[in-house]
Amino acid sequence: MDIALQVMLNPANHDLSYDAAKQARRFTAGDVLDGMLASDIATLDGNGDYIPNEPISSPRSGFVFITDVPNRAIRKIKDWITRPEINAIDQETILRRRLFGVRVGSIPVAIRQQILTDRYITFTWTQVKNFLENKGTGVLITDADLPE
Repeated sequence: MDIALQVMLNPANHDLSYDAAKQARRFTAGDVLDGMLASDIATLDGNGDYIPNEPISSPRSGFVFITDVPNRAIRKIKDWITRPEINAIDQETILRRRLFGVRVGSIPVAIRQQILTDRYITFTWTQVKNFLENKGTGVLITDADLPE
């Protein structure tokens, strides 16, 4: 099974230091925004890479296509990867963020540049496991972490 993750590439960077709650809610580079079947939004080319069916309209996000994901129900994988982590900032503010994200700093510079330029890239599941982490614990995901 092949999946696509929509990932934040160029987050907004205007000053929000005056409002800690807004600053905490802001997406950061590497945040996973959504997950879906790769075949729903892209086509495989002759080299085994996915090419989006439509131009990527968002200047801030892109897609990481992942091939050879262990055979699980896509809905469970999508829900697992995009599930929120809920934190209270104060009595009135609840922060819901994705629990998983891409370790952008661990991706080799040439590949990061390709993602920023093309706004999409294809990895195998084995490759992407080196960059996809539980943001709460900082631990990289493994096959054993995937829901059944």
